[in-house]
Amino acid sequence: MKKVNYNILLAVTGGIAAYKIPYLCRLFLKSNNPVRVIMTKNATQFVKPLTFEALTRKKVYIEEFDENNNESYMSHIDLVDWADIIIIAPATANTIAKIASGVGDNLLTSLMLVAYEKTVFICPAMNTRMYLNPITKENINKLNNLGFNIIPPSKGELACSDEGVGRLKEPDEIFDYVNDYKQSSKEYKGIRFLVTAGPTREYIDPVRYITN
Repeated sequence: MKKVNYNILLAVTGGIAAYKIPYLCRLFLKSNNPVRVIMTKNATQFVKPLTFEALTRKKVYIEEFDENNNESYMSHIDLVDWADIIIIAPATANTIAKIASGVGDNLLTSLMLVAYEKTVFICPAMNTRMYLNPITKENINKLNNLGFNIIPPSKGELACSDEGVGRLKEPDEIFDYVNDYKQSSKEYKGIRFLVTAGPTREYIDPVRYITN
């Protein structure tokens, strides 16, 4: 039996690049990572929840308060507790702005208010002018400074036929990025480090010394 790696919570928002995410989901499943999926309502306009349910054999979470959810009425908390890694892909400018501002008006944004201690990867994808908007850049920088892992978009042809930065990283690239992070985390797990600060002095005699 293959070793189980990490529980992956995949959050899909309403961008055209959402069509790429089923392949990303499959990559994690094939590497023996359990995956659960949440979608914003706008995301369901690009990819049907049934696609992810067929891949994961699990319910897709959309509504924050779902009376038909037999598992729990507190999905935003339960999913955070279950997840080891959260990946938001594609992450629209709207969702990024909400997370940076602490808004919790849907399942995903409410979940992110709980997930600040989790390992979170945010994969922006949007029109070039939206991505280069100073407000969007400020929001991304804010999230980066708060400890979120930003996987920056690529340059290329966008859905609107424009050329520029804002194209979602390909699923293989996102998968490799997350795996590299996981490997580096494992490499130093259990190792103790001693960190010192300030100058050190090695005395030659009571007057003279060597210092850094």
